[in-house]
Amino acid sequence: MHLRHLLHLLAIPTVVMVLGACGFGGTPDVAETPTAEVASQPSPVPSREPTARPTAAPTAAPTATATPQPAVTIVDATFARGLTADFQPIDPGNTFQPGQTVHLAVTVQGRPVEGTVTARYYFRDEQILTTDFDMSEVNSDVLFTFDDNTFIGYTLTATNPLPISDNYRADILVDGTVVETLPFSIVPPSEAIASAIVTATLASGIDVANNPLNQSSTFLPGDTVFLVGRGNFGIASTLRAEWYRGIEQLEGGTRSLSLDENLTNSTFYFNFLPEGGWQPGDYAVALLLNDREVGRYPFSIAEASAMPPPELARAFVDTRLYEYPTGLFAIGIPQDWRLEDDSSAESANLTWTSSTNNMLVNVNIVQRSIGDTDLGSVLTQEITAAFGRQPDFQISSPQLQPDGSVLVGFRARTDTADSLLMQGNAYAEQLGDTFSVLVLIAPSDQFEALWDAGLSGIANSYTVDPTAPLAPPQAVVESFGEQQPYTFPTGLFTINLPQGWSLSDGSTLEGINQLWTSPNQVAAVQILIREQQVAPSELAVVLQQELITLYGSRPDFQAAPPQPQPDGSVLVPILYRDSADPAAPLIRGNAYAEQRGTKFSILVLTAPQEQFDQFWESGLSAIANSYSISPDAPIAQ
Repeated sequence: MHLRHLLHLLAIPTVVMVLGACGFGGTPDVAETPTAEVASQPSPVPSREPTARPTAAPTAAPTATATPQPAVTIVDATFARGLTADFQPIDPGNTFQPGQTVHLAVTVQGRPVEGTVTARYYFRDEQILTTDFDMSEVNSDVLFTFDDNTFIGYTLTATNPLPISDNYRADILVDGTVVETLPFSIVPPSEAIASAIVTATLASGIDVANNPLNQSSTFLPGDTVFLVGRGNFGIASTLRAEWYRGIEQLEGGTRSLSLDENLTNSTFYFNFLPEGGWQPGDYAVALLLNDREVGRYPFSIAEASAMPPPELARAFVDTRLYEYPTGLFAIGIPQDWRLEDDSSAESANLTWTSSTNNMLVNVNIVQRSIGDTDLGSVLTQEITAAFGRQPDFQISSPQLQPDGSVLVGFRARTDTADSLLMQGNAYAEQLGDTFSVLVLIAPSDQFEALWDAGLSGIANSYTVDPTAPLAPPQAVVESFGEQQPYTFPTGLFTINLPQGWSLSDGSTLEGINQLWTSPNQVAAVQILIREQQVAPSELAVVLQQELITLYGSRPDFQAAPPQPQPDGSVLVPILYRDSADPAAPLIRGNAYAEQRGTKFSILVLTAPQEQFDQFWESGLSAIANSYSISPDAPIAQ
């Protein structure tokens, strides 16, 4: 493994975090109630647990010769998926699908002429149905022998499908006293896919696609806290979020979602803000899937004065979840941070640098098996190899984390003219045969404040899927080598482009028109710049018109609605085919328009539709973020 020379940067940790452990909270404010949502609009579980229409009917053996007994004794009680005409169990078992009727066959010894036999059903500890049966109504005029028995059939039929859960039971009572307790379960229907949570994190908001914004584990008293995640959900599965302060469950926060279809890789979220706001302290949100807790995520509410200064918090605005093209890892990174991807077939090696505050995040993953006892020493060796020659280098002893990862902190000075003292936290973990190192670096004098402001949230958002492949598809790998800055001869613009890309230059005295294509001809970048004043309110319209001119004649051309960007530019995603052949692949692109001084610019980045996300994460996004215009420079050379 190589940790590139990330420094010129570095951390003795004062804050210990757990990789992948995230705190969530959610609250509606005074005027609204908490919301819970899944990307495909599932129907919610009823606010009260399901009602039921049970039936209970006894039958008795035809003869009786003995004297009546004074007590009722239960001989047997059996759940079944059906009952015979004389209330014997058919297909006995205590698991049922959500829409199935729950049958309970009860055998009473002899033929008592008095006493009440009750079946009382519970979901969790809440009673959902009680059915009483008075033995005198059947046996008051019947004589019976010692060996004769009475059979009772109870039927639970829910008007709405019962939620999937192991937390059902039926109590059998005789004259009000519980004599037997029988558990039963509602299980997924046969057509349901396996349900599982893939990722979950907490944040202060979501975007239009339900992706988390501004991931964090620390919030202010007035913040709405979001629990945001992604997973696979089978028909009839149920998600529930419960909010806690210590062991006390918070009133008004619990919300459930019930699925009426199979969903794969679907997003979900819950949010909560208690009436009157949060009180400072430590909280947690429990996430339950089909009534089983699958995660508990701690978070804290800070005193308003203890929150990071706004100027530091702004460095982490608009945090988005970055997902590696192969699905190997995911991490929340602010959108305006610059990505440098040095990955290869042997390793995933990506570095993000902030636009302000001199922060850096590096992810390095290789296929390598290291014993648990060696994690600390290997991490120490890697950090020392990467930063040990920097001035004032220091490194702490390894610290084992609750999740099995290892943390070391380190400091060092940059070897640049300003000689900044940097601090970093480095985490190593072994998952399967995947060895991962996560490094987070910031100036030492601001490290704690920047950690609280957002670095801790980045660290806690990091997840690794050891079953995912290390290398992206070959076509993607071949498209992006080492990027180098290109500057237009007049200095009008600069952009980072991979080595080996070819340039087709159609520029004139009136405007720039450059098209760059990858060696395998599957990815392209086009730059158009001309002298033109376009008002901010007109950028979207002008961009749409230009795209129709450029691509409107292509087969299957489509343009999505414009999307304003934080830097003042406008994005319009497009689709088209390069030929009229229906078998030709769809091409997808992101087109950006911006006005800088008197210069109007369009930047278009394209790749095959089926692999666009992989191309974007592997290099196109870094190219787009590297593009800058110097509006005072001339167009003509």
